[in-house]
Amino acid sequence: MLAVIGSLSGGLGSFVASVAPSTGEVAWQSKMPYLRGVEISDDNAHVVVFGQVTGSSVTYTVTDTVGHSTTLRSYGSYDLFVAKVDATDGDGVWAINGGGDGMEYFWGMGMDASGGIYISGYSRSMMFTFGEQSMANAMAAANGGDGQNTMYTIKLSSTTTMPSCLSSCALPLAPKAGTCFIDNHCYADQTFSSYGAHGCMLCNASANALGWSGPDTKSHCFIDGQCVEHGAPKPGVGYRAKPSECEWCDVSATSTEWSVRSNFSLDSGQCVSVFQPPSAPPQPISTTYGPGTFFNTESNRCEIQCDASARRRLEAESVLPMSLEKIQAAVPEATRQLVNDFMASHPEAADKSEDDLKLMASLLTWTLEREDVGQLF
Repeated sequence: MLAVIGSLSGGLGSFVASVAPSTGEVAWQSKMPYLRGVEISDDNAHVVVFGQVTGSSVTYTVTDTVGHSTTLRSYGSYDLFVAKVDATDGDGVWAINGGGDGMEYFWGMGMDASGGIYISGYSRSMMFTFGEQSMANAMAAANGGDGQNTMYTIKLSSTTTMPSCLSSCALPLAPKAGTCFIDNHCYADQTFSSYGAHGCMLCNASANALGWSGPDTKSHCFIDGQCVEHGAPKPGVGYRAKPSECEWCDVSATSTEWSVRSNFSLDSGQCVSVFQPPSAPPQPISTTYGPGTFFNTESNRCEIQCDASARRRLEAESVLPMSLEKIQAAVPEATRQLVNDFMASHPEAADKSEDDLKLMASLLTWTLEREDVGQLF
């Protein structure tokens, strides 16, 4: 036999078909989400396709050639799916999807002689789920990795297993008490959905054991058919667009539409900052201060008052440990005459460098109330 795949109208819709090799006659055909490849089992009993589903709010209903339907849903960005159908008439056997909050991409698929199915690709998600199996992505930045792609290989068994919440696949399906069977998965009662933009929907076994119940808006908004966590900003429109600066989910205000943050307004969909009048300016300082008084940073940002008319003898040991940059920023550069005067009255300073002497001379222009200049810094 011959199985082929193709696209529909150039979009992300696809089809799979069985074609007679000798005549090219189409035996059957079935619509599918975006397909990436097709395989035929060694015994020609089954056709297996693999492809992508995308969009955190998009649901794909796959209907086989005899009218049986199943639902595929994306966990976040690009996700994976595999479907197996009967080669004779296209009757569906099973479909399975997987992915995470980031992007999953296919590189290839193959089958072994016993019917085992192998798929490979890469993941950018924090947590990767395929079927009932989940694993953390060690390369994800949120998990301490470097954020690079993580390669994966998955094997799907050639034998089928009854879902744990079902006793039979006979229609209509009847999940066991206290469970739901939704989107090809078993869920315990009151378990929330793990799919992207779907976290406010849950299994309510008494209300609908075969579909999602909700939305539960205690900690989510439900806007435009999507669940949004409380505190999350409105996403931008377009690839890599930044989220809104002012619109966000605030369940305390409303759970059905975006709230606008305080100090903002919306003008034709654009966030506009609302001017807030400044607080009263600080009162001017009227106190008179004497030489040597310290000021805080809210006054005139000076540390001490200066009085160039008097000099105080300073010991070199008190001067040298000071910060040169701080002193040079606070006082004018010393003149050569001050250096000469200081050297004349301090013979012990002859072995000091000129930079040190300039520093000492500058300090001589200060009138201070404290004996140890080094304590002032």
